[in-house]
Amino acid sequence: MPKLKFEINAKYNTAVFSGFVSKLPQVFAEGGETVYNKRNVIKVLDFNNEKVVVKRFKRLGFFRSVVYSFFRASKAERAYKNALELQKRGIDTPEAMAYAEEWQGGRMVYGYYISKADFAPPIEERINIDDFDVQLAANFGEFIATLHKKGILHHDLNSTNVLYHRQTDGTYTFSLIDINRMDFSPEGTMPSAVSRYENMTRFSGGKLQFRAVAEAYVRAMNGDDGMLADMLEIKRRHDMAFIRRYKLKMKMANLFGEKS
Repeated sequence: MPKLKFEINAKYNTAVFSGFVSKLPQVFAEGGETVYNKRNVIKVLDFNNEKVVVKRFKRLGFFRSVVYSFFRASKAERAYKNALELQKRGIDTPEAMAYAEEWQGGRMVYGYYISKADFAPPIEERINIDDFDVQLAANFGEFIATLHKKGILHHDLNSTNVLYHRQTDGTYTFSLIDINRMDFSPEGTMPSAVSRYENMTRFSGGKLQFRAVAEAYVRAMNGDDGMLADMLEIKRRHDMAFIRRYKLKMKMANLFGEKS
């Protein structure tokens, strides 16, 4: 029989919610509204007349199952703990409620992360376009500077993993999702310049959009033209390497297709 191991945020640690979490694999399989269904599955479920978001990570193969069972924290656990740390450092993310691990045959096979719902749209829709939102790009650059000043590197910092909230004065604030891959420096210290600039290459907008974000970042960091030039060069190298890998992948796919 499968076993479930879980941890609940003290703020939500009630008998009712504990009962909900303890039945999560069954509840997740049988109900809810699916909002994402690719490698991982994300559903919106009803709990106590409230919407909660549950992310079930991809089923683990044997090797990864051993690694996450005995040697490394699961993605679900990391997402949960990263959310708590983000909020501790004053960064918005949907509030962590719990995480759970489903075990079968003495090994973990599924991880679940449960959070409050934030139905704000991703910045992708306003920045990954030709006529992009300049104000949003500027505020996003400032937001990344704030992350870095607080010692935070989000390693999936692409345009689908940042939600935006427009304020009454026309500016934007942001909320982070997909947060299982993050690094935290001790509070009061920043990551190295190279790691910060490399981190920004994760942003998936085009050249003009990236430059607008980078310029706002430099201003927020009290940087100079040299900082901007370094960032743009690192981004250029990153994109060229990506193109080379993509072309090689397509070439290998075509060769494989010809042989088959």
